[in-house]
Amino acid sequence: TVTPSFRIEEGDTIFAIGSCFARNVEKALESAGRRVLSREFDLGEIGASLEDPANFFNKYSIHSVLNEVRWALERETYPGAEAIYEVGPGRYVDAQLGMARLDFPIETILAFRHRYLDAMAAVAHADVLILTLGYVETWFDRKLGLYLNVVPPTQLIKAEPERFEFRVLSYGDVLAGLNDLHALLLRHRTRPLKMLVTVSPVPLLATFR
Repeated sequence: TVTPSFRIEEGDTIFAIGSCFARNVEKALESAGRRVLSREFDLGEIGASLEDPANFFNKYSIHSVLNEVRWALERETYPGAEAIYEVGPGRYVDAQLGMARLDFPIETILAFRHRYLDAMAAVAHADVLILTLGYVETWFDRKLGLYLNVVPPTQLIKAEPERFEFRVLSYGDVLAGLNDLHALLLRHRTRPLKMLVTVSPVPLLATFR
């Protein structure tokens, strides 16, 4: 039996973040007439290049969520071009966003990245935060000391085989990430935090293991 500690009131704004299940939650809440801040974004030219730019907001591990929220609310921590991998002349991948290839100049990508973080910063103002946890299988960039959202590009793994490490998060790892996220949100919010945490019901077709 679950006894909720809060209610989602009629006028509450909502921000959903996490695995692709968060996108389903957003669409259902919008259909129910709720204002969902995580659906209110303008990602410009690069956003328009995806069929559904909302997919840029999929975060598949607790560390991926924590990375983006920290960078959005404490912008000076964002590593910039270092976190954008060049995979060919004029071709880039941002392994924090997903595997969409970014065939744009690096300056355009960085400007887009800050528009994206501006949209993510709405997490500090929403009345309700819904977090959907995804994977415990993660990839870690040892050079940057950074957990990635998706597997790094194959070209980079082959070129720098010692740089990237596959990790499986423990219960303690996930709990520590949740505590860090909670503390980060409390530092930057000016209103009470109503937070709903769920795991994703979307089944996996395969795992790295």
